[in-house]
Amino acid sequence: MKCPSSVPDFSLWEKYKTKKKVLIANPMTGEITEVKKEDVEKYEKNIKGKQAKFLMSKKIGVIVSTKPGQEKLQFSKQAKINFYQSLLKTKLSELNYVVEKKFLSEVQSASERFAYQAGILTEELIRQNKSADKENVIKEFERFSPFLDTLRDKYEANSSYWMLIQHDINTLGILSAQLK
Repeated sequence: MKCPSSVPDFSLWEKYKTKKKVLIANPMTGEITEVKKEDVEKYEKNIKGKQAKFLMSKKIGVIVSTKPGQEKLQFSKQAKINFYQSLLKTKLSELNYVVEKKFLSEVQSASERFAYQAGILTEELIRQNKSADKENVIKEFERFSPFLDTLRDKYEANSSYWMLIQHDINTLGILSAQLK
């Protein structure tokens, strides 16, 4: 990442993470400077922008090495379920972000991605037929419902945005029934 000023990235990172005074000493000139609040604010905005871009992305890539002996990347069945569960939580976070920031043009896409990911996870659990994992996901879906109720209720009842999130709630109910 390019620095917003002449301050090294590491110094900005330290001030951003610790919220403490950070001094930079130049041993060549003997000069000591303090990292400015404005530089940290620019750095923080840059990080938040990149996080928002990631959360809004429709595809997430995984870089895989092609060294000899590493050509076949295979996830264990449990790793696949764990990955799908983490993606579902990411999609829920994205939906929450979109609703909280009032990005109305993104509510439909975020809602659809959440429902889609819940369906992918459910299909994989049905394919693997693991009772313990199915029960855990049903419980997770039940924990998501009150949160989705809260998001839904930020919109006027029966408005298009309200209905999109209600659709997600209904989808979790249908998928839970399939897992039983």
